[in-house]
Amino acid sequence: VLDAGPEREARRLDEAAFLARMRQPGVVVLDARTAARYATLHITGAVNLPFTEFTAETLASVIPTLDTPVLI
Repeated sequence: VLDAGPEREARRLDEAAFLARMRQPGVVVLDARTAARYATLHITGAVNLPFTEFTAETLASVIPTLDTPVLI
C-alpha cells in the first residue's frame, strides 16, 4: 500500500481533466464504491464494481481490453 501511494498520486486527475477524459471514446468510468452508494448517486454511464469484489474475472467483465482507459 505504501508503495502504491506515489504511483496513485502521479496518475490522479483534477476534476476538469477527469471530466474531459471520461468523454473520450472507449473510456470506462469504474465506480468502486458499494452498490448502495452507487445507487444513491453516481456518474451517468459509470459501471459499478465494488473494490472488495475486484478479481481478474470481475474486472475483465467490465473492462473490454487491457488497453482500455479506466477512470476510477
